[in-house]
Amino acid sequence: MSHAEIPRARARCCVAVLLAALGAFWSFAGPGAPTAQARTADELLVDRPLAPTDVNILKTDVYPSGAPLVPAAGNEPSEQQAKAGLDAYLTAEFPGSAASQNAAKAVFDDATAKAKIPSHSLRAALAALTGTVAELPRRHNINAMERLNGGMGSRLGLYATNGNRPIFPGSPTVTATSIWGDVDNGDTVTTPRRPPARLLPRQYPRARRPSLLPGDVQQGAV
Repeated sequence: MSHAEIPRARARCCVAVLLAALGAFWSFAGPGAPTAQARTADELLVDRPLAPTDVNILKTDVYPSGAPLVPAAGNEPSEQQAKAGLDAYLTAEFPGSAASQNAAKAVFDDATAKAKIPSHSLRAALAALTGTVAELPRRHNINAMERLNGGMGSRLGLYATNGNRPIFPGSPTVTATSIWGDVDNGDTVTTPRRPPARLLPRQYPRARRPSLLPGDVQQGAV
């Protein structure tokens, strides 16, 4: 090796050592670090339906082995105690908004609400939801899981799953292999608060296609 080639050889050696060090760092850097084992979202979705890792956050009618929903122990608070707890919550939830606080308090004191929900703590819980968006967490989780697992390949869908596998893997009570299979009860005559599906074409005739001027299209694009 000539004297002129020595610096280039040393430079190549330094680069190799640096790349090796960076590779070792990436291997141990934890979540988010680039690794050879990283998978794309499409690759992960192809493995659906995905089984839950914690059934305790899902509905017990789908996963009966989950933790039971046990009512809170102890004596129920009195009406004064429930109202005091509600007031404290509303003060923290709606600071400086007397209108929001009073709207919730009105629900708690409402005669109809008292007749339908005599439990002071439950009525306070209902009043606390005034002006908020609230869902039962387990139902929300099971619906999200169903939506995630529905579809073929890496695409979401309503009518099939990969390998025709159950949409709720491991569930002893729900064996549907698609979102539609889980929610469809075969009833094509009645629908809650809606006309039967077979009457829709007659009740809602096809609308005429609206005519658009070039200016309308241009404004819509903007």
